[in-house]
Amino acid sequence: QQVAPFPLASWGQRAVAKIIDIVLETLILLPFTVWLLWPAIRDFSDSLPADGSLPSDEVLLQFQTEVLGLSLTLTLISTAITFLYEVPQTALWGRTVGMRILGIRIRPLAADLPLTWTQATIRWGTYAAGALIAGALWTLIDYLWPLWDKPWRQALHDKTAKTVVVPTR
Repeated sequence: QQVAPFPLASWGQRAVAKIIDIVLETLILLPFTVWLLWPAIRDFSDSLPADGSLPSDEVLLQFQTEVLGLSLTLTLISTAITFLYEVPQTALWGRTVGMRILGIRIRPLAADLPLTWTQATIRWGTYAAGALIAGALWTLIDYLWPLWDKPWRQALHDKTAKTVVVPTR
């Protein structure tokens, strides 16, 4: 069995770093989400029966229709935020805030050099496209992949960008 010639980040470090980044991205996205959804929430609230009874099917359908109508806009905003959060950080510093906290960074597999903007974009794009197309199933498979990938412990988005995650400490 082949062994990596340099230390690699553990799956746990990667997972915790990603959770931190998701929390930060969500905090950035939250004001946009509230701003977009507030009119639908307000309309729904205003149409609730004053006597405390359940809302009519028509009121529920109207709310659902308004929220679904905004889903494409929210998806586009979310995609832009994740791109602006992740790609510049990984291209400029080789790591996101979560990775800094956990003491790990991304590097090209071939040589210990900084990532190019293309590699950072391919890495992000593989994850984002998979998540947009296959949703949570892709996310789960992609982030579990390093558990059985030998010898590089690469996620699928690492494989497409030809990158690995290594410790900085």
